[in-house]
Amino acid sequence: VVFEFPVRCWRADMVIFHMSGDVTVVEMKDGARGGLAVLSGIGQCGLYASIIGMSMAGRRKVQRALMWTRAGSHESDEIDSEIGRVCIEAGVKPLFMPSVDEILKVRLGAIVSGVCNGAA
Repeated sequence: VVFEFPVRCWRADMVIFHMSGDVTVVEMKDGARGGLAVLSGIGQCGLYASIIGMSMAGRRKVQRALMWTRAGSHESDEIDSEIGRVCIEAGVKPLFMPSVDEILKVRLGAIVSGVCNGAA
């Protein structure tokens, strides 16, 4: 796994080199910036995958993936579903991540639960 992989005059957020010889280009987006900002990652994945595919002869397959976080609102459920659908139609693997706030709430809940149950 290489973060900030140089691709000509740009940088792919993450490139995964698989033992099989395949490569996966992952573009990461912050869902708090809105659905259109996230969707722009599909084009970036395509650009980076094309450049990497042309420059790495012998690789069996260059896959594309878009990883994004949710904005954190209830309305974002519908937006996230739509982004996932568009990704699939574009041949990009959707990798949805909860927002940082949601992750922290779950972690805090586990800590509080442990304290209340005498585990801490």
